[in-house]
Amino acid sequence: MQWTHKLSRRLALSRRLALVASLALLAACEKDGTGELGPVDPASPGRAGHLEASSDGYLFLARGRKYHITQVTVSPASALLAPSAKQVFTAQGRLKDGSSIDLPVTWEAVGGDIDQSGVYQAPRTAGSFRVVAVVDDGLSDTAKVAVADSGSTSPLLQVLISPTSVSLQPGASQGFTASGVMSDGSTAPVQVTYQATGGTVTAEGLYTATTTAGTYRVIATAKDGNADTASVTVTSGSPIVQRVVLTPSLISLAPGATQQFVASATLSDGTTSATPVAYSATGGTITPDGLYTAGSTVGSWRVIATQQESSLSDTAVVSIAAASGDGTPAERADGLVETISVQTHLGYNNVYSSGWSGIIRPRLLELGVRHIRERMSTNATVVSRFRDLGANGIKLTAGCWPQNGNYTDASHCITQANAIGPAVIDAFDGWNEVDGGKAGTGWATAWVQWQGTLWQTYKRDATWSSRPLYANSLAHANSADQLGNRSSMLDYGNLHSYPAAGLPSNVSNSWIPEWTQVAGSKPLVVTETGYHTCPTCTNGNGVSYLAQSKYLGRLVFEYYNRNIKRTNIYELIDEGVSSTDREKNWGLIRNDGGIKPSFTTVKNIIALLKDPGAGFTPGRLSYRLSGALGSTHQTLLQKRDGRFYLVLWQELSVWNISSKSDVRNPDDDVTLTLGSPASAIRVYRPSGGLNPVLSGTGSSLNLPVPDEVVVVEIVP
Repeated sequence: MQWTHKLSRRLALSRRLALVASLALLAACEKDGTGELGPVDPASPGRAGHLEASSDGYLFLARGRKYHITQVTVSPASALLAPSAKQVFTAQGRLKDGSSIDLPVTWEAVGGDIDQSGVYQAPRTAGSFRVVAVVDDGLSDTAKVAVADSGSTSPLLQVLISPTSVSLQPGASQGFTASGVMSDGSTAPVQVTYQATGGTVTAEGLYTATTTAGTYRVIATAKDGNADTASVTVTSGSPIVQRVVLTPSLISLAPGATQQFVASATLSDGTTSATPVAYSATGGTITPDGLYTAGSTVGSWRVIATQQESSLSDTAVVSIAAASGDGTPAERADGLVETISVQTHLGYNNVYSSGWSGIIRPRLLELGVRHIRERMSTNATVVSRFRDLGANGIKLTAGCWPQNGNYTDASHCITQANAIGPAVIDAFDGWNEVDGGKAGTGWATAWVQWQGTLWQTYKRDATWSSRPLYANSLAHANSADQLGNRSSMLDYGNLHSYPAAGLPSNVSNSWIPEWTQVAGSKPLVVTETGYHTCPTCTNGNGVSYLAQSKYLGRLVFEYYNRNIKRTNIYELIDEGVSSTDREKNWGLIRNDGGIKPSFTTVKNIIALLKDPGAGFTPGRLSYRLSGALGSTHQTLLQKRDGRFYLVLWQELSVWNISSKSDVRNPDDDVTLTLGSPASAIRVYRPSGGLNPVLSGTGSSLNLPVPDEVVVVEIVP
């Protein structure tokens, strides 16, 4: 998400026609993120479906399935046409494994006309023109069109068809074009009649493949009998790898202990098979066969399995704890609370400013969050509000961007930070989503320069050297491939891992492996993530209020289990009221100040688990869950007074992206058995309040685990 009110993406479409008209949009297609792939039909989805931006790329949704698009390609890439002649263009989306699917796009033309089925009619005058397939501000492709009269009295010598060969999935489409070579050596437009085997072809050259695999032909024949033939290979639609799954996903080990990890692949036909992967690990060592040996340092670490052929990955979390006593080691309950942050925009001229006294300030204090994230400001009113929140225990993660394209001077960052003060700022953020268009094609160089400048500037300043510096963020996970290891100039890697209406745990499949390349062994934070509540919006995957509540409650713990040190939820309040613009719908609070269910859920999670005070070493709890499904996830926490908090949830989809409807999952009925009797066991459902929904004593309790967070308090 863009941090400057995200205007670049919202205004891009309205600017595009002007940009295209000035020939400023003639770049080749751009690549986007490589996030989680949903199950995919082995057959092409055709043009039924729709495409939406995700947090790290674009998702094409068709037949209830998800296709993650990395590139869009227009075909034919160029065409030579006579005045007023017609030519059909097609657009395909390139998937991570290199395969392609037909893709719905918005067609635009500079010179001539094109309808939304891709049929282009050349203008009556000669010249060079463009056809553009637009998906979004960051994803498009351009074809060149030359319109010319033959001007040659020489006879036609040869017909040339383009492309000369193509591989298609069953039912997919491909546009063909033809030109003529004259006997004097010149090239000219030529009228042809198309014929095809193994499929159909229109008069404008649009070929649609048969459903039967094989090798077929498209033939372009001129009036004098000259012809050329293109080869079409229709593939069998063999299943491809869509996801890598690493087992176990979460494990606790003593120093020196070993654990065998196994990787499997989920294929596009829904089956699962073994797959070769490359393993990497932190906190210990791992063999090429997946045998992990824990190191001697206590903490949370990662094992990553990457399939070399597709670059798809999955991440497991390894908790190394001192081998003393029995039971499962707990983490500090207040440590979980410390990870929770919320995005604000106090500097925006909208409800954040007009509603400061009546909505923003009281709701922040009610929420109980201890951290906000925002770009620094020199505005006196905004600075005073940062200070007010800081005095009430809400600290600022402060962002700073380069000025006037100067990536080597960050003195203004020190000036801004000094105005706010060290009692308020607890961490520094960098430049927001640098790969999102702020620095053009040279963004990677700019990213490194500005990150290095921030590092040198803050670490040399006596007031600010102790504050951690987060990395400049990225809009797309796979942009990290262009940065290399930059751990020497950052304290934390910085993810913007929006789940795009999917599971919170999907962060393991792209964002964590990609950012590990940049951060090395340094820890990770997430400074933007969340779910917007506009299912009718066309520019992103929206969910219901209920789904947002369930997902965000789980996300806090899924990220904590993966050793994410800070999770910043985007954002506090809806910035407007709209059923078409997702940017006005990300809040925990409605624009009028009324709370959404997600606000209640996050507020009660904080209230149940907060335990401020001196640090301590948590103990262990001996317990087991009988009857728990593989979808039931857990986090074990402890407060300083000895009470344990076992947090349980089912990591299942609660939102159908295709039908835009809530999914109702049955509870997982489990039996909690304790190694020692408890004086009290209380079960809380944060979405419903702070009163127990179930209670008991002793060594055993039967309880249902829903698809949202429940908190089991165990008093020894």
